[in-house]
Amino acid sequence: MTSPVRIIPSLLLSGDRLVKGVGYKDYRDAGSPASSARIYDAQGADELSFLDIDASKKGNPPKLDILKAVAAECATPLTFGGGINTLELASAAIAGGADKVSMTTTAFENPTLITQVAERFGRQACMVGVDVFEDGNRLAFYDHRRDECTSASVEEWILEAQRLGAGEIRISFVNREGRRSGFPIDHMRALRKLISVPMIIEGGAGNLDDVDAAFDVEIDGLILGTMLVFSDNNIVQIKRHLEARKRTIRPW
Repeated sequence: MTSPVRIIPSLLLSGDRLVKGVGYKDYRDAGSPASSARIYDAQGADELSFLDIDASKKGNPPKLDILKAVAAECATPLTFGGGINTLELASAAIAGGADKVSMTTTAFENPTLITQVAERFGRQACMVGVDVFEDGNRLAFYDHRRDECTSASVEEWILEAQRLGAGEIRISFVNREGRRSGFPIDHMRALRKLISVPMIIEGGAGNLDDVDAAFDVEIDGLILGTMLVFSDNNIVQIKRHLEARKRTIRPW
């Protein structure tokens, strides 16, 4: 039986509020973390992707108190990321209510952390994020802290992260984030061939048909931000649309 596809709202934390941006810039207020979590939980979200961007970009300590408050508001599985640069912080996030931790730059800078988290909590609790920037026919490795592409190989890092213990790979298309321009299906198909663990995609969803088309690539889940926050779409509508297209979805 085909595994159910996952619809995963994005919760980007800055200060004590949620924000949403375009291309990892130009952030706008997007509401309260706890109230947004309640709404998505009630609508039937399959997971919540909760990222502390101040911790991620500025090196601030991750706001585990807000994580705990959000986790207390819903039963939906929660992934927490942003500033998770030690096993102790990963442990604190799990203890605070996260079901898994997401590491992007911290994993690349300290690859052994992937193995440590996977061995302590299981591979299913270890997500590695890869920020990519489309450069013609190739994907460039993007460093969000420096706001620039690097010479690192996207493909080689994806393979290495899995070898080290990543249980999920999240691919974020930076130049599509917040623009609702659709997904780069050809790039997604190429990456799918490299990824043997669950593959999560972020950046590009503009409408219901975009969401459906993404699952033609046999990805496992979509992280949605702008489409849920700044449009009239909601999770119930999305799941009804996917169900009508004969996708396997979780009940909501």
